[in-house]
Order: sequence, then C-alpha cells, then structure tokens
Amino acid sequence: MPAAFIFAVLALGLLAAACGGDEEPTATTVPAATEAMMPEPTEAMMMMYEGEIAVSGSSTVFPISEAMQVEFKTVQPDVKVNVASTGTGAGGKAMCAGEVEIWDASRPSKQSELDACAEAGIEIIEIPVAFDALSVVVNPDNDWAECLSVEELRTIFGPEAQGSVTNWNQVDASFPDVNLRMYGPTTASGTFDYFTEAIMDEGGAHRGDMDLATEEDPLIAQGVNGAGGGIGYFGLAYYAQYQELVKGVAIENPSTGECVEPSAASVEAGSYLPLARPIFIYVRADNLDERPEVEAFVKFYIEQAPSLVTEVGYVPLPAEVYAWGLNRLENRITGSVFKDVAAGTPIGDVLAKTGDAMMPEPTEAMMMYEGEIAVSGSSTVFPISEAMQVEFKTVQPDVKVNVASTGTGAGGKAMCAGEVEIWDASRPSKQSELDACAEAGIEIIEIPVAFDALSVVVNPDNDWAECLSVEELRTIFGPEAQGSVTNWNQVDASFPDVNLRMYGPTTASGTFDYFTEAIMDEGGAHRGDMDLATEEDPLIAQGVNGAGGGIGYFGLAYYAQYQELVKGVAIENPSTGECVEPSAASVEAGSYLPLARPIFIYVRADNLDERPEVEAFVKFYIEQAPSLVTEVGYVPLPAEVYAWGLNRLENRITGSVFKDVAAGTPIDEVLETTQ
Repeated sequence: MPAAFIFAVLALGLLAAACGGDEEPTATTVPAATEAMMPEPTEAMMMMYEGEIAVSGSSTVFPISEAMQVEFKTVQPDVKVNVASTGTGAGGKAMCAGEVEIWDASRPSKQSELDACAEAGIEIIEIPVAFDALSVVVNPDNDWAECLSVEELRTIFGPEAQGSVTNWNQVDASFPDVNLRMYGPTTASGTFDYFTEAIMDEGGAHRGDMDLATEEDPLIAQGVNGAGGGIGYFGLAYYAQYQELVKGVAIENPSTGECVEPSAASVEAGSYLPLARPIFIYVRADNLDERPEVEAFVKFYIEQAPSLVTEVGYVPLPAEVYAWGLNRLENRITGSVFKDVAAGTPIGDVLAKTGDAMMPEPTEAMMMYEGEIAVSGSSTVFPISEAMQVEFKTVQPDVKVNVASTGTGAGGKAMCAGEVEIWDASRPSKQSELDACAEAGIEIIEIPVAFDALSVVVNPDNDWAECLSVEELRTIFGPEAQGSVTNWNQVDASFPDVNLRMYGPTTASGTFDYFTEAIMDEGGAHRGDMDLATEEDPLIAQGVNGAGGGIGYFGLAYYAQYQELVKGVAIENPSTGECVEPSAASVEAGSYLPLARPIFIYVRADNLDERPEVEAFVKFYIEQAPSLVTEVGYVPLPAEVYAWGLNRLENRITGSVFKDVAAGTPIDEVLETTQ
C-alpha cells in the first residue's frame, strides 16, 4: 500500500486542525502529528496472519472449535483452521506426533500422554474452555427411568454387567421386562474416560458388549431412538441437539439425593453431579513463538468462548477461569493442573489450589454486558454497522444493537435529540450539527471506519458513457441543468439522442452532500428535478436498470451488490486525466478521485462512562473493521487510523477533525500541507 495513502485520513484530519481557526476547544482538534496522538495499533487491528492450523480430538469439543474456526475466518481470512473430530485419545496421539497444534479434549490429559509428548520434545498448555455435562438419554417411550442413581448406572454399564445384565428389570425390579440396548462412545473417547471415572470410580471400567460404540454422536442418538429399551450417553450439547430423538434422564446427586436434570442451569449451579465437567483444549507450546497465527487463534478462542460455547449448547466458565487460561497461554505455562482431580470436583476448588498469582483479572473482552444500543444514519455506512451488529451478537448475546438506515442528516438529528448512541455518517459532521448537539448537552466522538467510493452507474445497455469527467457530471447533475439538460447528447455531442433519466439520494443523505462537494465544489448544489431521489439504494439501482438513459450514484458497496442491474462508469482523475474504474483497488491506490472518501461513525460521549456496553461495541467495531468492511464491499483504513480512532474513544476526544477538509482532496496535497 503506498505510504502516501496509508496516512491519508490522518493527514486529512491534521489539515482540518490546521485550518479550523478557533471554532472548537483545544480538546476537539488535533494540533500536530505527535506520537501521543498515534498509539500503536492493537493486535486485533494491525496484525493479519496467514498459515494453517490443525485441530483434532474430542467429538464433544468439536462443535466449539468448529464455531471458533468459522468466526476466526471473519477476522483472519488468510488463516486456515482445520478441525477434525477423532476422539480425545486420538487427538492426544496426534499432538505428541507433532501432527496438530491444538488438541481438543473432553477430559484432562493423562500423565502418560504428557510423558509421550515430552519424549517427542513437545510441551502442551492446558486451557479449560467450557462446562459440559454427560447426558444419559433413553428412548422417548421410556416412562420408567425418569431418574437414575450412580449405582444404577454402574449396574447397567459396569464391567460386571457384561453378558449378564441385559434387561431393565435387572436394574430395578419395578422396571418392565424390556431388553437393554446400549449405545455410547468408544474407549478412545474422552467422554468414555470421564463417564467411567465419574460413575465407576475407575477410568476404563466399562462393559464391552455395547450394541454400538462410536465416535459419531448422531449415531448414538439414532440407536437409542430406534430401540424401545435403548439407553446411551454423550455430551450435553448433543442432548440439546437431538431432543426430538431421545429423552434426557435426571441423575441423582450423590450428596443431596436430589434428581437433577441435565441442563445448562444445573451445570452452572453445580448441582448436576457427578456428570458435569470442564472440557479443554491443549495447545502445543514448544513452537508457539514461531507460530503467531496459532497464538492469535487461541487468544480469540478464549475471548470468544463466553458467548460462543453457549450458542453450541455448552455452559461458559466463570470469567476468572478464562483469564487463568489466557495467563497460561501468554506465560507459556505447560503441563496439566486437572489431570489428578477427581471427576465432579468443582472447578473453583481446583483453581484455588493454584494460588492467586494464577488468577489474573478477567480481560475486558471477557466481560459480559447487557443493554440496548441505537445506531442510525447513513445508508452507505449501514451495511458495515449491520455486519458489526451481527458479529457483536455472537460475543455479547445480551446486548441488543438496533441499526437503522435513515440518511446521514437524519442520523445527526437523532444524535442531537438524544435518540441514538451511534450516528452513521457518510461524510464528516457539519459545524451546524456539532452546534446543535452541543446546545443539547451532547458531545460526539468522530471515528473513521472505512474508505468508500461514490459509484456513478448507468443502464447496462449504455455503451457511450464509459468514462465521465467531473465537468460532464456537473453538466448532468448541476443546478444549472435543471429543466434544461435532459438528453445525453447535451452532455457530449458524440453521445446519442437518448433522454437522461436521473436517480440518486435525497438531500438529507451524506452521499448527496459528498457528491455535491466533490463534483460541484459546493455542498448542496444539485439539480432538483431528479426522476427519483431516495434513501433506498436498491431503488436507485432498479431505476437506472429500468431506463435506457438512466444514470445514478451511490456507495461502492451498492455498486458491488447490484452489478447485475447497473454498469459502473469510470471517472476521469482531474490530476492525471486517467479514466479510473470504481473499485477497492483504485480507492486503495489513491487514484479514484475525487469520489473516494472516508466514512464515519460518531459516538455519543457525554454518557459513555455510564454505558460500558456502548464502549464495548465501538471498540469491537474498530477492531473488527479491517476484516468486516472488506466483506461488505468497502476498503479498510490503515491500521494507524483505526488506532487513532480508538485513542479518541478511550480519551473521550470530541468534535470533528474532518469537517473542514475539501472533498476529494488528493492525498499528496494533503500531506504536503502538514509538513
């Protein structure tokens, strides 16, 4: 990326500060390009990795790792994470053979596994990721085994039962004369290990004549469903997934005698014993310093776990436990703390034995919030904010973010009326908007979020307007054209005799403001007899598509979205005379002028200290922007600019730096003025 372009937005801001006079207090301007104003980009914003990560092991942990792989792809698209469900034992062997970077395990590692890895020169870090419960399930028609004790489970599954206990009435004389049909995991499974330790008090002690032993949990559910006397066990997540096929059995708590159903609530309450357990990932530590993409994925895994494990049917751990795991990762603390812990031991008791030094404060990313956040404004910024809302929901499920597309002007009014916390804007705020908010006691923080380009589009059958100059666009859309310029041959004598049909945004739109400033050199200067002026960008595309002489303009993302309906027009660069197509590449290269621009969010600052969920969302927005803005058709800003915006948020720096910068100012000219 050219250096001149990298500092484009920041330079624009510095120019505005230099030219802004005394209109704003010192705190709302950027006086000079000092290091204090240029914090280091955070790892989430700056570091983009590539590589391949192999994850293998427990079928129980598999749904979590698979969900993490999907979400990580959105922020690190060049890192390929391959997740395989092979069983805990097989995953451990793959780790010790150096075949995987991460081992999914539904029980703690065994000393023999640690020894095997050590012999191969491989050290591993233990990280708990969720609570699971082993769910005992029966056929839906089973109306007798509503609750089973540990002793009854031993009677059914214990090694002494092999070949002898074959009927339900052998478990309890009150049970009917129905053949037992048993389904469960293989001996290589961590679920098998945990079940035998928790129920038999001896790992591996289990009858060997199961009707089906498999690593495929769906087959366990199907087996139990197909046999009237069927019984089986697997993870809580699979019980949640297959409740239409099987019925959960309550387990008698050995301490209280209470029959406790398998559920997230009972696991979290600590009453579902002895079949509630933590589940783990183990991370290869010996080459972690050379594999930054692996560490980035594991950090992401830990920080996203509180929300994502819930989505796939598990129970999140306390925040302190995730902080404990992060501490082990960052400090390369290897080995297993949990390997000698009796099944069913409360996790708090385990961690208490490790000392307070092992219990750092939870990071902000692990904090869970609740509340409602209103976002309103530009239709151009809307796709970004909407994507952020969707992604934020995965990490903060109790925060509801409502995003509305109302136009930049309307969003500004809503901000100043105290109706929204975040204002989406496709152009910088105006001084009049800052003044209106200030009169209402509302201060706002300006944060650039992406580069956009205004795309001029024509009907797909238009074969004459391949490239238009700024002067030709003025001829079409300028205020002097109203009622007089109605035909394409008035724009250029070589163009055919075809009526002009014009479609674009309303005067309340930031896109309108930017277009008039960039093309007319005067905000608001525009003909008023458009065929359609609307905030609904799809209607602009449909209008242009339906009229042979149609022409319109909207954001680059909408051009990318509606290329089947419209054709993009190249714009003649005023400095070079080159015809430049609207594209992410041309915007990033700095050649698509004057219609390339930064776009923004404005954040209400005056009550931000009382709204931690708002600050959390905005931080998430800034940190996810480099990847998500690309997904919705925009161009990410340089990492330094996102760091600059984060600095404004954290230090509550209010006002607008960009408001006085001329639209379409070439990057090199801006940089020259700041030297």
